[in-house]
Amino acid sequence: PLWSTVSTRVNFEIKPYMEKITVITEEPQYPSTKEYELKYDEKTHNYKLAASNQTNTQPVALSYFPNKLESPIIFGSDDAVLIIEQDEQKEENQIYFIDVESKSRYEIGTISRFTKILAAIPSFNGEYFLLQTQNTEEETNYWLVDSARLSEIETDAFIGNIHWTLHAELVTMHQEENSWIFEKFSAENLTKRQLLKTNEFVDKPSEFFPSQTARKLYVTA
Repeated sequence: PLWSTVSTRVNFEIKPYMEKITVITEEPQYPSTKEYELKYDEKTHNYKLAASNQTNTQPVALSYFPNKLESPIIFGSDDAVLIIEQDEQKEENQIYFIDVESKSRYEIGTISRFTKILAAIPSFNGEYFLLQTQNTEEETNYWLVDSARLSEIETDAFIGNIHWTLHAELVTMHQEENSWIFEKFSAENLTKRQLLKTNEFVDKPSEFFPSQTARKLYVTA
């Protein structure tokens, strides 16, 4: 033949840049949260997980626990619920992930009774939680939680400088010596990529959030 076809993969290198603007045209977006509670069910003699403040007399049960969970901490969204037991009589406490739509419950790991639970922020798609904890040395740790795993992620960012994007990614900002570093974590495959490292800020950044498309990062400094 006079010609042939060859398939090739083209990789584009993304080169981030900074631009000073006077007006931010977007507002920060935050995942919605929802309250849930565990109550004893007289009919089944189990402890029923259901959304709080339901108007119907029989709240829809998402899951039943045969035994009472001691001092559980519950985080929720429209799509998922994260429950962490806080039993001081156990060395390790169970972590549960409940899918709201399927009502499936997953035991995804345990956490030491000495670990302090600080916060958990759901992703926009409801498949993940960012869990913030503190150990006995008062060191802060971050974990990605889904229905199958509990995975620690390494970042020096404060919780206020960690944001979910609409694509189930985390973008972070932290200071390292005289520079500010912006990174992106993929919740799906737990990979981390540095987006930008800069020392061009005259003042310390006071606010930071990604655009809805996550192609821009807005920083007030």
